[in-house]
Amino acid sequence: MHSLHSELKQLHVDGVLDDQSFSHLQVVDRRTVFSVYYELRVLLYLAVLLIVAGVGMMVKENLDRIGPVVIALMIAIVAVVCYYHALRTRLKNESRTVVGDYVLLLGALLVSADTAFIESKFHLLQDHWSLYLLLLAIVHAITAYMLDSRLVLSVALAALAGWLGVSRHLNDLFYTRGELWLRGLQALECAAIVLSWLVTNKKIGKYPQFIEVLDHYAINLGFWAGLVWCQANDSILWGVLVVTVLSLVVIRVGVVNRNEWFIVYGVVYSAIAICIVATKLIDDELLTALVILFSVIAVAISLWRIHVRLKERSV
Repeated sequence: MHSLHSELKQLHVDGVLDDQSFSHLQVVDRRTVFSVYYELRVLLYLAVLLIVAGVGMMVKENLDRIGPVVIALMIAIVAVVCYYHALRTRLKNESRTVVGDYVLLLGALLVSADTAFIESKFHLLQDHWSLYLLLLAIVHAITAYMLDSRLVLSVALAALAGWLGVSRHLNDLFYTRGELWLRGLQALECAAIVLSWLVTNKKIGKYPQFIEVLDHYAINLGFWAGLVWCQANDSILWGVLVVTVLSLVVIRVGVVNRNEWFIVYGVVYSAIAICIVATKLIDDELLTALVILFSVIAVAISLWRIHVRLKERSV
């Protein structure tokens, strides 16, 4: 294996590299250290999901024996412990670790689960139970800004989408034909709210770390509205228009800012829209299958070429 040790040493001697940079580059050159940051985040996220699932199983198996009040208090206590850890770190002006981020996420999810459990057992709001989602969206948003957590902000946005009726009707995208126009409007309304939130966040200027999260939610919700409308005969043109305009905008922004995710959204959602429209307008099953196959191949080739070009520009 070729080593750059002599070249790095000469740059260090010439004063081009300081001691810290020289040491870091030596470690990289020797390949004695590598990052597992993203792998760790994935494992922690899966761990949080497993814990929440375990809580659900515990509630199901012990509800009759323990009682709903005790179970609700137990979940609340665990959630408070998770929040206390994050709050203590914040008050000490310390940075949370990756583990701490996901402990806080666990606390937020437990609060949501406990709220749902309490309503399902005691029916405090009865027919107005959806207000819990709005309340959770507000509480999680405040928590996200107080404790500087992008993960909790994602939970707040998901609760907001649920309150507006988006998340409860995503199955309408592929399985039903009823009320698709209304569902598309709900998704577009949620996208507009998140976009307004994004603009406000930028004007405040104190929370730039939240811009990416808000960007992704607004883009996805806008595309979901277009895809829902592509499913209905009376709104298919509106759906194609929304997807086309959004694709052009996000791809342009992605190319200018070298944001590969934006380009992926534009290309992939455009392909999905083409497949949906093809299934509705083409009666020949073989021709429809060929259109879908061509779209998948075109997406794969386009994303690969875009990835290579962006990588070359960054060098």
